[in-house]
Amino acid sequence: MNQRAEDQERVFLRKRSRTESTPKRLSKSKGPSCRKSPIASHTPVSSSSEPASIDTEASSSSPPIHSPWFSGRGRGNRMRDITFPRIMEKYLQGYRDHYEGIDPTVRLQENAVSKISRVKSFLSFMAHGFNRLSDWLFLRDLKRIRGWSRSLIKSSLQVTTSDFYIKNISHFLKYMNETPCKGSRLNHNDMILITREVAAILKSMRKKVFIHQMQVKRDKMEGLPSHKDIMACLTAAKTRIPQLLDVMTSNPTHATRSLLYGYMTLNWSCIYGHRPGVYSNMTNTEVLKAEITGTAFGHLIHVSNHKTANAFGEAQMYLTIE
Repeated sequence: MNQRAEDQERVFLRKRSRTESTPKRLSKSKGPSCRKSPIASHTPVSSSSEPASIDTEASSSSPPIHSPWFSGRGRGNRMRDITFPRIMEKYLQGYRDHYEGIDPTVRLQENAVSKISRVKSFLSFMAHGFNRLSDWLFLRDLKRIRGWSRSLIKSSLQVTTSDFYIKNISHFLKYMNETPCKGSRLNHNDMILITREVAAILKSMRKKVFIHQMQVKRDKMEGLPSHKDIMACLTAAKTRIPQLLDVMTSNPTHATRSLLYGYMTLNWSCIYGHRPGVYSNMTNTEVLKAEITGTAFGHLIHVSNHKTANAFGEAQMYLTIE
């Protein structure tokens, strides 16, 4: 690490020590709140300030660990309050830029902020009790990685959400392995052990994730409308849409237009099963293009901006002349 980076980290640690120190009259308190501390206070597996050695044996006698970042309301905002030394913040910003790509949408930018917050929460948990952070040696504590995973599983999060969080960390570790941070003292063998540990955790959760997904799927199937209800909706839409179009021609109002849109999307949803985002993201250009390229039998609308566009491409709706 160059001299400038060491000076920055020394200033950061000095500020951190001043923030975490408490007056004598508050000696009975539990310490400062998470918002005031640059690194959140946790209950770690070990609090040694020396770099942790590679430990491949699980600590079965260690108590359950619960991170304050995964409980209570507004935990997303609390995770975004975590700060690290400048060299680490710069590296995390580079990871965010890599995740967003060259043409990020608003949704992708929001997802990137959430992903960085989860990574920071993981790093904060791992770095608790270490004085030097920019060498990244605190990641070598495999017991603490398991403890962080337990804190997710035993929190109020669903098992699929915990699995998603751990996958976020796995993606970050893969990026870190391929793009080492400046000043990092983790060698290739360290990264192999760390990434292998996270992969083993994901594998051990696979059964619970599949069972939960099947339960959710059954609940959704039970909540689907019956064939009778769908036919009633189609009949009502077929009757009301022409009537509302006539009203819009003679006396257009906002309430009538909203009602017309409601019946139209109801009709399309019963036929094609698209999400509401497909209709709300449909543009005038896409509709006009379908009108130009249509035939005497109908028009095919292609909607490019929707939730599953990356996996399934454009959403399609075929509308007849009627």
